[in-house]
Amino acid sequence: KGLWSAACAAIRAHPRYGGLELQPQMGLLPLGADPHSGLWEFAHLQSGAPAARGDDGKLVLDEETGIVLVLVPGGSFAMGAQATDPAAPNHDPQCANDESPVHAVELSAYFLSKYELTQGQWLRVAGRNPAGYAGSRYQSTWNRTGHPWTPLLPVEQVSWHDCVELLARLDLGLPTEAQREFAARGGTTTVFWTGNDPSSLQGAANVADSFGKANGNASWVGWETAVDDGYSTTAPIGSYRANPFGFHDVHGNVREWCADGSDPEF
Repeated sequence: KGLWSAACAAIRAHPRYGGLELQPQMGLLPLGADPHSGLWEFAHLQSGAPAARGDDGKLVLDEETGIVLVLVPGGSFAMGAQATDPAAPNHDPQCANDESPVHAVELSAYFLSKYELTQGQWLRVAGRNPAGYAGSRYQSTWNRTGHPWTPLLPVEQVSWHDCVELLARLDLGLPTEAQREFAARGGTTTVFWTGNDPSSLQGAANVADSFGKANGNASWVGWETAVDDGYSTTAPIGSYRANPFGFHDVHGNVREWCADGSDPEF
């Protein structure tokens, strides 16, 4: 209770939250503000042990770490992408038709996971690990350093319904597409939060890259040959630098479900 009250007082005084009032949340432990983004973060205790901060202020993760939620400030942003005007926001020459038109969206403050859900977290809650890159199936040759499987790898091979059911057990839910895009952009309007050129993803994302092509995945369709992320499959969460809001792996690693449905007419 004392930690929650102190967190609320700090958040009310925080210029990015505009005096936001938080209701007491069962099972959330304030971890303080991220030194990079300035946004407040909370440990979700039902999903595992709270992450600790190292001497540099960054979170230290291990196989018992639970979900870390970032309190994202509300605000308006330009959602979507467009391929027609290089001078306008969110220009992406390769965007799909259903990403247009770019339009203004207003969001209230919300919580979103700082990292992708891990295999270890899924196993603790569901009692099974459905991931294709799990346990004895994982090969140390799939990464440059030769490290073995770790429960910090993101979970995959889970359906939308699987995620909705499991998150409901934790009193959580999937984000809307708008919430996910706002957090992933981190205040940027470029193709990637790192910039417009795919080479800017170096050190920020795990994608189909030169390492993967040279280590077992030469049959993949597309490549970012200017990037070498050291993995030919998924990478442990937090392996690469965070975006301006403190989120990791918003590009690459695994695809992420949203709460919204998809309508091809829009």
